[in-house]
Amino acid sequence: AIPLLVDLLKLQDENMCRQVAGALLALSFTRNMRNLIAKADAIQELVRLVASDYGDATIISAAGCLWNLAMNDELERQIVKEKAIEALIHRLDSPNIEIASKAAGALKNLSYQQEHKELVASLGGIPKLIELIKDTSSRALPYAVGALRLLASGSPATRKKIVTSGGIPLLIKLLNFDQTPGETVRLASGTLLHLADRYIRQIIHNGAVPYFIKLYFWDEAPELVSEEASYMLQRAATHPCSIEEGLRFEGLVGRKRQKQGQIDFHRLRGVPGDALIDETNYVKFYSYSSMGSNLFVSTGKIYYEVEIISVIGFPSFGWISPRFEIDINYLHDCGVGYPGRKETPDDSWAIDGVNGRKWPTKSRFGSPWKAGDIVTVAADIYKGSIIFGLNGSFGNPMGIAFENINSSTTEKLSLAPAISGSHGTSVRINFGKQEFIYPPPEADFTSYYEAVKLLLRRK
Repeated sequence: AIPLLVDLLKLQDENMCRQVAGALLALSFTRNMRNLIAKADAIQELVRLVASDYGDATIISAAGCLWNLAMNDELERQIVKEKAIEALIHRLDSPNIEIASKAAGALKNLSYQQEHKELVASLGGIPKLIELIKDTSSRALPYAVGALRLLASGSPATRKKIVTSGGIPLLIKLLNFDQTPGETVRLASGTLLHLADRYIRQIIHNGAVPYFIKLYFWDEAPELVSEEASYMLQRAATHPCSIEEGLRFEGLVGRKRQKQGQIDFHRLRGVPGDALIDETNYVKFYSYSSMGSNLFVSTGKIYYEVEIISVIGFPSFGWISPRFEIDINYLHDCGVGYPGRKETPDDSWAIDGVNGRKWPTKSRFGSPWKAGDIVTVAADIYKGSIIFGLNGSFGNPMGIAFENINSSTTEKLSLAPAISGSHGTSVRINFGKQEFIYPPPEADFTSYYEAVKLLLRRK
């Protein structure tokens, strides 16, 4: 019936559109139905309804349906292509708070891809979202803050717009968990976290420190809020440290490792200075960051080990290709295995043992990680397969996580080790210079360290 319903939308009868939009909204709460709605070419019609001068009920249903459809990455791109962001931003200042709420929620789901964040910012969405968080009792509040949280992981120019639009004092006000729902506190805290690298002074001067102290000791804090508060207090205590100083310090560490004959392994994404590795390959994360090597191996079977010392949030261990975007010197939501741009859907592959996922497929995988575990990260470059072991076991639910990854691109497959982690995560990596704790998946695998030595000799 869905194609028939979409055909009725094309009649452009207002009463009929209101009823059909309501029906499509009701159907769009399940994944299969969302795909069928999109397949029936409903997206263009729904965007048209959001931009129309039809009654509020029609616009609410159409925007709500787009909100649900945007939960799918591919549908998110289709919706943006139909110029939905422009139509939804126009609805943010609607006098009907239900319309504004649906528009903010849809924009939140449309702001995961990096290029979409920049589009929302360039089209004037940020000042309107800031306006919506002024009323702490508004139904639109959590959706507007949720959208700002994602936009804050965008480019420096996008984050600057949040600051210049007056976002910092309003976000700090939302940290008061005595008056603000926990989920909204979490989103406001996460937004400020993403602004802290360049705007910590403004955050301090607007009175955030007492709030972060209370959040750190909050017994009922949502996941990661206490950890984020701890990081923000550390950042506040060391706020004279600039991005440039962080980069200089990383350069010193890199040169020292090079003199010691260590594998190149440095921060690829995240705030400079917030992910560090020492001479023993001990890695500590102070905010969500990605670390990796720039020495790519294109032949053979290779592996390395990660010893977990502490782990929290959304860690991911795996491999990157040369297409993995680097030199992102700010807090960035997309780590190893998480594609941040449509141009690079297969730039890295990893697993997350805290949440039991493999990325980028998002499907369930593996056994849960805990302190003391050893994760073996292996790759058969010839077959294009990536294998993971836990404490020496490669049997189900560990084992092969990805197959034929070399079929997704015409480029020759080459890989380098990389990991992502958040504040509270620390590990020790063994590339093979020291003896491994556990054997590889098969006897003919060689250490990444030995593979790099061979690579450098050939060069």
